[in-house]
Amino acid sequence: MPYPQAATAPDAERRDRRRTSGPVRLGLIGCGQWGANVAAAAERSAGALLSAVSDVNPEAATRLAARLTSAPKVLSPADLLGDRQFDAVLIATDAASHFELAMAAISQDKHVFVEKPLALSTTDSVALAEAAATAGLTLMVGHTFLYSEHVIDVERALREGQVGELRYVSLQRLAYGRFREDANVIWNLGPHDVSILIHWAGGPPTAVRCVEYMFTRPTISDLAFLTLDFGDFLGHVHLSCIDPEKVRRATVAGTAGGIVYDDVGGSVRLYVNGSEVLPQTLSAASPRPPLDLELSHFADCVRTGARPRTDGIHGAIVVAVLEAATASAALGGDWIDLTMTLGQVSSATRPGPRPDRPASGPSLVPSQRTAFA
Repeated sequence: MPYPQAATAPDAERRDRRRTSGPVRLGLIGCGQWGANVAAAAERSAGALLSAVSDVNPEAATRLAARLTSAPKVLSPADLLGDRQFDAVLIATDAASHFELAMAAISQDKHVFVEKPLALSTTDSVALAEAAATAGLTLMVGHTFLYSEHVIDVERALREGQVGELRYVSLQRLAYGRFREDANVIWNLGPHDVSILIHWAGGPPTAVRCVEYMFTRPTISDLAFLTLDFGDFLGHVHLSCIDPEKVRRATVAGTAGGIVYDDVGGSVRLYVNGSEVLPQTLSAASPRPPLDLELSHFADCVRTGARPRTDGIHGAIVVAVLEAATASAALGGDWIDLTMTLGQVSSATRPGPRPDRPASGPSLVPSQRTAFA
């Protein structure tokens, strides 16, 4: 299935009026630990100006503002959303509030950057993508790892056919801690690796299965295993917040070779099957943090109207996969067919070219699947 593209705004003149040639004036909603990281990265990003911060807890916003060199104003979320001097809003709040805040920002003619996941349902995610496209506004989702030089290097190697035909891709995201009461391990850590797999594949999977386990709390999973069927290869994702060692690793296996991406170690290495030559290092540590690159990209998209690398449609597809994984886990690991759900996403889009590797070929998993709508 081709990777869909966001629909074109029907009113091009209205769209152009929402672009700016100067620095993009940003307002941040959400001043917690990650919100502080977003604020710091926004200050370092070329073409952006962090002008205000906001939080439901005014004291948190005041503390953050005092640490920032840009000396942003402290506003309530409602006042920030209604203030016409801001071009865009950065949303770094709990996932349950993403839909309401993002839709409110769009209704106030503001471009929106929202942390992952875009929303907690495919329906809400598609509604946000449609609303932004209709208004001619940029909607971008904070899938930070897609702005990592390492992930981009793997993408380039796949596109150039350096490993031959893909057989499988396995990703691990393991550590101890990061226990959250508002999200299980699938929704907390899963968006990272699901977004990477979708981008490397050049499109969404056709089916998903998942098993999850609760070891530290009776109703919130802290260990999960996902399998994604991309037609001609399988993707595996291992998520855990109970492992003693921090691991962020991807193994790519193909007919001609393989790639090992070690985010913690800071390297991407290419292996050639049967070769006695030492593996080739595709990249080492990146000079700029992915979050900085991500927010600079957002500012560029606001100024130019370019399509974000992680736009609302990408965010909606990630949410669809996470919803399907949740449904599969509830059924003990049954395959969940994504055809109907992806049709819902595609109905809000028109097809468009992408430079990514297309997914095609015969299915590698059983054909008897549970439909998911």
